[in-house]
Amino acid sequence: MEKLARISQKSTALFVCDIQQVFSPLIHEMPSVVAGASALMQTAAVLDVPMLVTEQYPKAFGHTVETLQSIASRHSVPVLEKSRFSMVSQAALDAVQPEDGLKSVILCGIEAHVCVQQTAHELLKRGIAVHLPVDAVSSQRPTDREAALLVRDDPGNFPLMLWSPHDFLCSNSCKPAQH
Repeated sequence: MEKLARISQKSTALFVCDIQQVFSPLIHEMPSVVAGASALMQTAAVLDVPMLVTEQYPKAFGHTVETLQSIASRHSVPVLEKSRFSMVSQAALDAVQPEDGLKSVILCGIEAHVCVQQTAHELLKRGIAVHLPVDAVSSQRPTDREAALLVRDDPGNFPLMLWSPHDFLCSNSCKPAQH
């Protein structure tokens, strides 16, 4: 079993996967996913952690929920269109460049058993640790979500509670970076 990879402000990025308005009435606990992603994005912004938002085929499925769009816009977060389930592409990796190189990703969004899971697998294949704030990840059916979160066949995939990434990034009583 792998040791828990350390989340470092200088080598971590936040990936926000496909939290689009059209899916709001369909996703189990969607308000929790949006609230969790919002909190993570706001924390990442304060700590200068690079972020990326994706939208699954927006021509058909529309755009990211307004709350997250607003945060992304305010902090110049790249929003990339995708048609593959995984978020991982050269454009995505180029969009997030932590100071010490990308060693870990905090991954939130939908759907846990498809896009989130495939993104996690691709990141892990590249040697990048994945941290899943479980209260900011969901699917349409609770059983799909639960099954996806139980999949632990990849060392380096670490489910966490929402505030865990905040606590790891601020391993002490840290102050926001001064601008």
